[in-house]
Amino acid sequence: ANLSVHYSLKRLDRWLSVRLEFLGNAMVFAAATASIAVARAGRTTAGSTGWGLTQALAITGLLNWAVRCLTESETQMMSVAR
Repeated sequence: ANLSVHYSLKRLDRWLSVRLEFLGNAMVFAAATASIAVARAGRTTAGSTGWGLTQALAITGLLNWAVRCLTESETQMMSVAR
């Protein structure tokens, strides 16, 4: 019984991980596309573009962190309610 719960939890973890990675990659793609458009217009430098892409790449880790914090808060609230 405990093993089936563990496998279900792992499946859900993988499902969420794939979705968050997809969302983060979509944001990076949008930032890259926008930076190309702005660079062609001559309104940005290479350093600013690189910094923007670096920040967009960090969004995936921030999404994972936010989900972890929300889950931990929910767990603590449930233990208080009991």
